[in-house]
Amino acid sequence: MVNDYIPMGNGEFVVEIRVSDRLDGTSLSRLFQNGSDDVPQVLLVKHRSQSIVHSPEDHVLYAKDILVLFGTLESLRAFAPKLA
Repeated sequence: MVNDYIPMGNGEFVVEIRVSDRLDGTSLSRLFQNGSDDVPQVLLVKHRSQSIVHSPEDHVLYAKDILVLFGTLESLRAFAPKLA
């Protein structure tokens, strides 16, 4: 699921994750709904050759898009099941 990651220190990471087929057509707001206060931040979404920074909550993800997230190891691990 994780394509690449960069440790940022203090237990925080930037991770690159490929969007699964199951999440095709899912909005960011739906993906992040019912989350705790400690959820990863979306840094950008890569869609084909386009990089979208500051994606709006209604942004729709497509299979094979790349999500670049920032968060603590704990928040990323807790969030991972939503991405599978």
